[in-house]
Amino acid sequence: MQEKRTQPRIVVGLPAFIELGAGANSRIKVLAIDLGIAGMSVCCPVALAQGAHCRVEMRIPGETGRLIRVNCELIYSVLSQLSCEFRLGLRFVEFHDDDQAVLQQYLDWRAGGSTAPAPAAKAG
Repeated sequence: MQEKRTQPRIVVGLPAFIELGAGANSRIKVLAIDLGIAGMSVCCPVALAQGAHCRVEMRIPGETGRLIRVNCELIYSVLSQLSCEFRLGLRFVEFHDDDQAVLQQYLDWRAGGSTAPAPAAKAG
């Protein structure tokens, strides 16, 4: 399979949530497998339709565990050969607030290019 990604990703094992919309069953717990500034792939207990739009929430490791939110588009959904879950490929479409900068700082830190992620600002 030819690599179509334009940005590198790092291997992670971070818990996250996918939100499909309003309603009690719209929030799905997933596990992020890899992560980059342009997207991520996750293990999910259900398949989702290609092209679906959703929002991902996840805590970025650091001193305070900053919660980031990003709107995404589902690029693929395939049954994982390693488990009975689905592997979803998500493209990031729109970050909330300064969440893109927070994610970039974490990725730089993981790549060895900067200091540890800064703590999140305290509400005051």
